[in-house]
Amino acid sequence: MATESQDFFKHYDDNFSLVFSVTDVTENLNGYYAYWSCATSPSSSILVYKNTSDIGGNSGNLEIDITNQTITIPFTQADFADAGNTDKLYTGSFYHELIIGTLANGDDSNVIASGEITIKEDLGGIVR
Repeated sequence: MATESQDFFKHYDDNFSLVFSVTDVTENLNGYYAYWSCATSPSSSILVYKNTSDIGGNSGNLEIDITNQTITIPFTQADFADAGNTDKLYTGSFYHELIIGTLANGDDSNVIASGEITIKEDLGGIVR
C-alpha cells in the first residue's frame, strides 16, 4: 500500500539521502526495481529521477540501493539546477513519488510513497 504525505525539506545544494523503510511486507526486496522521480506536479515533466535499472525505459541515474525493506536514494549537488535554471531541483516545492516492482519494464510496478519535497534557500551557498 502506498504511503502518502511523505513530505520533507532540504536546503539548496545539500548532499543527502532519502531513506524509505517498507513496513507492510516481510519479503526481502533486494531483487526489486525502483524508480523515484520529482516534478512540479504529478502531471508535469520530471525534473530529477533515480532508479535501480532501466525500469520503465528510464535508464541513466542508477543510484537507488535496496537492502531488504530499506530503499536509499542519494542526492548530490549535481541534482540541483544552476541559478536561474529549472531543469533540476531548485528552491520551491515539488511532488515526488517512489515506485517499485519485480519487472525491469515497470509493468508490475506500484507507487509505494509520494509527497512533497521543499527545497529551501541556504546561507551555506555563500561559502561553497
